[in-house]
Parts: sequence; structure tokens; C-alpha cells
Amino acid sequence: AVIEHLMCNFFADVPALCAPHGIDPARLLAGNDQLAALEEDSVLEVTGGKVSVARSHRFLVRVAAAAFDAYLARSPRLHSQLA
Repeated sequence: AVIEHLMCNFFADVPALCAPHGIDPARLLAGNDQLAALEEDSVLEVTGGKVSVARSHRFLVRVAAAAFDAYLARSPRLHSQLA
């Protein structure tokens, strides 16, 4: 759901999306090095668990969404990976 919201709206309220599933949003946000690097590079902003992709960096939305993809690192497929 987080990936879908980022890709479609350039914004995701992680706590609100996690709540119906009983998932602690810290599992997705805390210690997420890729997310922290994107925030440091001003690609996105994380405030109160809400992630928003900067208007000037929307072309990198797939990279932002990939920060939440639990299966990406384990996939042998490389054709769709941007970073």
C-alpha cells in the first residue's frame, strides 16, 4: 500500500496505511538506510511518518518506492532496478 500511494500520489501516510494491518510503522521507517539517503538528498521528506516525494524529484518516484520493497534486494531480476 505504501508503494502504491507513493507511485500514484507521490505521498504516503505510513502510520495510516499500517494501522488497518496492525503493522508498526517503525518497521518500515526506522533504520531504512535507503529512505534516509533519499531524504538527505532532498528527494523526499519524512515528517511524522508521512513520506512525500519532492515535486522537483518526482521522476525518482520508483527509487523512493523501492525503499519500501522488501523483495527487491532478494530478486535476481535487475532490469527494473534504478538504484
